[in-house]
Amino acid sequence: SAHAQSADEAGQPATRVDDILVEGERPGSDRSRFTAPPLDTPRSVTVIDSALIEQRGAASLADVLRTTPGIALGSGEGGTPIGDRPFIRGYEASTDIFIDGVRDLGRFAHEAFNIEQVAVLLGPSSAYSGRGSTGGSINMVSKRPRAETFVRGAVGLGADDYGRATIDANYAVNAQLGLRLNLMSHQNDTPGRDHGHAERYGIAPSIAFRFSAHTRASFNHYVLRADDTPDLGHPFAVDGSNAPVAVRRDNYYGVIGRDARRNDADISTLILEHRFANGFELTNVTRVGETISQ
Repeated sequence: SAHAQSADEAGQPATRVDDILVEGERPGSDRSRFTAPPLDTPRSVTVIDSALIEQRGAASLADVLRTTPGIALGSGEGGTPIGDRPFIRGYEASTDIFIDGVRDLGRFAHEAFNIEQVAVLLGPSSAYSGRGSTGGSINMVSKRPRAETFVRGAVGLGADDYGRATIDANYAVNAQLGLRLNLMSHQNDTPGRDHGHAERYGIAPSIAFRFSAHTRASFNHYVLRADDTPDLGHPFAVDGSNAPVAVRRDNYYGVIGRDARRNDADISTLILEHRFANGFELTNVTRVGETISQ
């Protein structure tokens, strides 16, 4: 109910207005290993939802994490495999990336077109993420079918051959069956630099079926093809000054045709969920994936 100020506060008789009833529900589960909602989890958890991802214009997981406190991004230092390399509170976390609560064993640069939200768990968390998660862990929640029909799209064009297009289409066939399809095409050069270029596309179809009020299943397949020529940066002096070397800003310090970054990912996931009458929930996740990075 909503009420006006009291007579003592406003200096006039209080007026009662019509009752206001607000109905809603919590957003979908973040599909992590948490046994309680993030609000009730005794850890420091940062949740970046789809609205914030869109506001930031993030096109990859690296873009999503770039402005998140406590996270730094590395490159290929030390001969590590190509792909996302976040550091959480100074500790390597590239092997602590999860998709829908299951550790992502493949190593590649994740795209953002099929991400519903990202949860960052800070601090040691072996109870949630397994042994070795010293700095923390990152869980990406994939987009799944919803009980509504919609089509959303976005197109972006800019300087340096920037172009990005995404489509998010959801179709509720009936109360039991839902379909969703996410598509992405992206390309860009590196502003002010020679030869740096990114080109990728992705497809992510998914289907969900509700057997009953307490049992449901969903299946999704994720395809990503990326062919990039990463910018290797600007040289710095090694004489102790650590100052940028006075050379042309657009110089490329790599080998054309050799220093490429190619990522292929094919990941299929089947999720079965059942909620018992006492509130206990059982979830089984089966995943088959192949990732190629070179």
